[in-house]
Amino acid sequence: MIMKIRSAQFIQGVYDYSAWDDMVAYVAKHDSIWEVSNLTYTCTTLGVNSIAIFNKNFELIFEEHDSSGLAWKELQISDSMLRASFHKRNEMSFFIRSPKGLFQVFGSIIVPTLDINRRTTPQGYTVTGILWDSAYIQDTENATLSDIKIRPSSWERNLKDIDIDAQDAFNNNVAIIQFIPRQSIKPEIDNRLYYFTLIPLLLSLSVILLFFFMLRRWITNPLQNFKASLDNDNPQFLKQISQGNHEFLNVAKALEESFESKKRLESEIQERKRAQATIQMYSRQLEESNISKDKFFSILAHDLKSPFHALLGYSEILRTDFDQLGNEERRKFIEIIYQSSKIIYDLLENLLQWAKLQTGKMTITPVLFDISREADSVIDLLQGQAIKKRIEIKSLIPEITMVYADNTMVKIILQNIINNAIKFTPLNGEVTLEAVLRESKHMEIRITDTGVGIAPEDLKQLFRIDAQFTRKGTANETGTGLGLILCKEFTEKNGGKIWVDSMPGKGSTFFFTLPVQPGKS
Repeated sequence: MIMKIRSAQFIQGVYDYSAWDDMVAYVAKHDSIWEVSNLTYTCTTLGVNSIAIFNKNFELIFEEHDSSGLAWKELQISDSMLRASFHKRNEMSFFIRSPKGLFQVFGSIIVPTLDINRRTTPQGYTVTGILWDSAYIQDTENATLSDIKIRPSSWERNLKDIDIDAQDAFNNNVAIIQFIPRQSIKPEIDNRLYYFTLIPLLLSLSVILLFFFMLRRWITNPLQNFKASLDNDNPQFLKQISQGNHEFLNVAKALEESFESKKRLESEIQERKRAQATIQMYSRQLEESNISKDKFFSILAHDLKSPFHALLGYSEILRTDFDQLGNEERRKFIEIIYQSSKIIYDLLENLLQWAKLQTGKMTITPVLFDISREADSVIDLLQGQAIKKRIEIKSLIPEITMVYADNTMVKIILQNIINNAIKFTPLNGEVTLEAVLRESKHMEIRITDTGVGIAPEDLKQLFRIDAQFTRKGTANETGTGLGLILCKEFTEKNGGKIWVDSMPGKGSTFFFTLPVQPGKS
């Protein structure tokens, strides 16, 4: 009766679900991921000492053993032993002598689940082993209510005891397992009852092994896939859930839909962020455009209008009262007219350059040129203004100091900064030009004056289109502040930077950098 119950459990375990289909696929094509998820720690879970899986050619593709250290290579189970044990059998069991004692091997063929009658060719073989050590013998003694002794194969049998031949794969006796009934067992009990206690134990282990596979496939693995999907924010792990697992498939589909919803929501958020960034960019451009427009009209309304007043006023006096004026007065009025005309010309020049830059009509054509020659050219142009204030302009820039930039823009930068240096330097002052190579990437140009300097609070307003900062020079020269704004934009267009270091009463040093060759800034 016990054997029939165990057999029914074994058959039910083998053909329930589709655990063997996974095993068929595994032995056909070794899958390391499936192996880790389903076979690792099998010995610990099932309470066996060793487990091995072979393909249909009896080639070992997986093996695991517990702390007993009985690996399959140490057991020396040959290919011929396995073939003999499975010959025309679906299940097998045999014994061998291992280095640590009697070792029992049992196994089953691997066939598809639908092969209920197990008529197809085996696709592989699963083999487990148990060492008949003291712990296992004690468990078996408690189950059979007997004392067990392992005897040599030549042991002389005792008819009062139950002796079972432990045979190898070739039906040769390896040892005799002697069951000695305890006092509570009646001697007349059928000896076959003790013999068949081993078979139910083996079948129970097989059922446990199959249950382990089913638990892995139908519960543990789907839960691991759910966790991996959530941890990695990746729905691809959900595709590994078996198609036959309808309950978890429904959960997986719902989770996939939530991933899709999240993806769509993230896409919408990113799109809104891009739209918001675009709006902010256009807002900044509009604000800058309005500031530029206000600056432009401010210059036209005030800075351009003032010198015209002087120009028209003094020219009108010369036109109507020329004969009544003395030579000294005429020279004075002509000088004022000249200075007003020059201010208007310089202002218009800067306005034209700035307007071209704002409308995108100014093209940048970088070339490799010697900045020392451009500096000398600008100094010659402004030498007249410097002589009037007895200011010495010195260029310490070595010859053949090459930079890569638009030479027209660089000339305007030099002209504006040197012109300001002359304007804010008193009589008998100095203006010095220097150049220093920085890290072989860019040339740093320095223009230093001995002028009045700039207060710290005013330094912050330089180079800003949205700040109105102008003041008169040491000889009451006027300006608009537009020149330094042009210098900043021209420098940055050429891949450089501009800044200033100044202290009131001690002069100022303007710095700007330019690349020394294409691709370096």
